[in-house]
Amino acid sequence: MKPLTLLMIGDTVSSCQQVVNLLRANGYQAEWMVEQDGVVDISDGHEVDIYFLDLLSAGRTAYEIAGKIRKLNSRSCILMGIDESVKGARLNAFASGADNFIYSPYHSAELLACINSLSRWIKD
Repeated sequence: MKPLTLLMIGDTVSSCQQVVNLLRANGYQAEWMVEQDGVVDISDGHEVDIYFLDLLSAGRTAYEIAGKIRKLNSRSCILMGIDESVKGARLNAFASGADNFIYSPYHSAELLACINSLSRWIKD
């Protein structure tokens, strides 16, 4: 079985690099991109198994990106980092196309457990 491919879309370079380093250390093929002014190009043809959207400061952008991903690729899983204090965030995450969510800030072990859980749904 080939290693899972993950793409993290985050708010800052440092947060993306930290998560991607964790994922690579645990055997995942991981890349990252930073959302800038609501612009993220997810249509470049990359084959991604799991998208991790950790865009707490981007407001509705995370939901919009999840919706775009879901329209382009129904096979990929989407994990969304959400702020527990935002009313309706969980429902909005699922409504936009996310398969699961994780409250941010999160612990590394929790993130890996969520990704491992999603990976069971991905077929070769």
